[in-house]
Amino acid sequence: MSLSTRRAGIKDTNGNFESRVTRLSLLMRIGSLALATFTAVTTSAQSPEETMRGLADQMGLLGKGTVTTVATEVRHSRETTIRVSAAFTCPQGGKPQLEVLTTVDGRLVQRTACDGDSLWLHSVLQNTYSSVPLSQGSSLSHDWRTRLFQTVQARSTGATVFTVSLLADAFGRRFAEGARWEPWHRGAQVSLQGLDLTYRVASPTPAVFTYHLERDEDDRLHWTGATFESLSEPGSEGHFRWSATVYPGQVPADFNPNFAPPKGARPVSVEQPAAR
Repeated sequence: MSLSTRRAGIKDTNGNFESRVTRLSLLMRIGSLALATFTAVTTSAQSPEETMRGLADQMGLLGKGTVTTVATEVRHSRETTIRVSAAFTCPQGGKPQLEVLTTVDGRLVQRTACDGDSLWLHSVLQNTYSSVPLSQGSSLSHDWRTRLFQTVQARSTGATVFTVSLLADAFGRRFAEGARWEPWHRGAQVSLQGLDLTYRVASPTPAVFTYHLERDEDDRLHWTGATFESLSEPGSEGHFRWSATVYPGQVPADFNPNFAPPKGARPVSVEQPAAR
């Protein structure tokens, strides 16, 4: 199955959204069937960090990928379902394109898009938007990877930050230039449970952060997703569980990296790309 069924029900791209991610829960259950072929052969001598660097680097070499997250959170005695879809592509010699959609209980609350020249962030609830330039004339700024992913994470919260961080593992680091791989949320304890790499996080909330891997019949590893879950009792106040699936080499059929301000939207901060 491809991601073409992931966001059925789009009305348009200027704000009249139906839930563009209502089928994510189905894809989460059958995500292993949708994985593109991207693998890395590992040895027992490799550290967890070396293993994940190899897998993330393989995904980055494909030039595109998608991470989807289904999250449940209990706040003020009420359970909320959050769904995030983050898709990225950067053709060889081309410009980066990104779209991130966040819904809360089926309602779109945030959309982020990058057309290769600027990064646009739209708060749907407030109907405000801002932009950050990535290009300098006809060329990308030298630090566009850092600007792109760090800006999205800095202006997002919770499950959206988690989702984008996994996408940044593959596309936001310069592994070829010696960049180190580090887990999104570092903890004091790292353990290998089966093929899962688990980090126990002590603060600010005790939680478990896990990278999920699978090994095929040819003894090759696949990175299939990640979870981040608080150690409080399910259903209790403050409990959360974020569960992500990774789709290497795929973006949705309705992927749209462009942005046009919806009717009545108010600009908060709009920076234009520098002239050549």
